[in-house]
Amino acid sequence: MMLIIKPMYMLETVGKDLQKLALEKLKDEDTSISVLGIQLLVTYMYVDCWEHLDRTDVECEQTSPDHLVQTIEKISAIFECIKKSHVSEVEVLSSILPLILRDFFSPSDILTKVIGEFLSPQQPHPKLMSGVVFKVFDSAIQLNQLPLLQDWVVFSLSNFTKSFSNMATWCLTCFFISASPNKWLKAYFPYVQNRVGRYDYEDKKIFCIAGADFYKHLTNCHQRKSFVDSFMRVKDEKDMPFNDLLNSI
Repeated sequence: MMLIIKPMYMLETVGKDLQKLALEKLKDEDTSISVLGIQLLVTYMYVDCWEHLDRTDVECEQTSPDHLVQTIEKISAIFECIKKSHVSEVEVLSSILPLILRDFFSPSDILTKVIGEFLSPQQPHPKLMSGVVFKVFDSAIQLNQLPLLQDWVVFSLSNFTKSFSNMATWCLTCFFISASPNKWLKAYFPYVQNRVGRYDYEDKKIFCIAGADFYKHLTNCHQRKSFVDSFMRVKDEKDMPFNDLLNSI
């Protein structure tokens, strides 16, 4: 017992210094050093929150607002590091980040942050970040939070339909598939992920299929009306590709 208590006491004593050091390393221009900072920060987060992580799911839902804000600040530092890291480093980080997010947050607590990072104009790794979005959405579906995802996508449609771009349509396709409970459609996500920013014939077909599937699984009439209205408002504007989607539902 003393062997456990003493290290935990030592962590509390030097914890702030460890966290400060990790955050300083995250800002280093040398990405090899900033990645080491991530390793130190994540290690500290898990050791610091071992009691919280060891609780039952019901108890974990009662996370204090202060603790939630502090943890989001640490995750925000990791996202900033991702933006300046090389692709090979981001591939590793994006593979473990969904696991970290699942351990420390409920999907509703972190959804807006993850989506914001994916859609950020300063995000140089949209392909890899789309995988993080996909896995966070999947965690939400497993926790019976599909209506939350559907509400967000439907509410945000107008942001993507105001002006057409290959990138906006690709992002919508990613959201439609990520928010789908259809396991066959979800199996197609890696292919879509690799077609970032493209809008050829096959991309148009996938967009229509994914959009129609998303519409089919909407849980109430208000969502369905909002979905259709978002595309109806712009379907006749020049270069808009949404007629095919509307004809598919």
